[in-house]
Amino acid sequence: MTLALTPDNVEKVLDEMRPYLMADGGNVELVGLDGPVVKLRLQGACGSCPSSTMTLRMGIERRLREMIPEIAEVEQVPSEEKQSPTEAGRVNATAGRLT
Repeated sequence: MTLALTPDNVEKVLDEMRPYLMADGGNVELVGLDGPVVKLRLQGACGSCPSSTMTLRMGIERRLREMIPEIAEVEQVPSEEKQSPTEAGRVNATAGRLT
């Protein structure tokens, strides 16, 4: 069974994976969709783990793309703690959205 690319369906797939991330002290947050690109933020231990890229690509992205074939890419958004307040609120004027 495959799903359409909607925020609710992405959350549904992420909900399947959250218990595994939480068991290691982490979590994942859906930041948003940008066309076929899913933007995620790894939280807790997952955000600072040296294996976070592997977790994102081989675990989360693979499962999301299995369930929602429309997804072209899964992009990791840096945690807010790593951005300065001006970076966190900076708006890309040409695109009209936060960058």
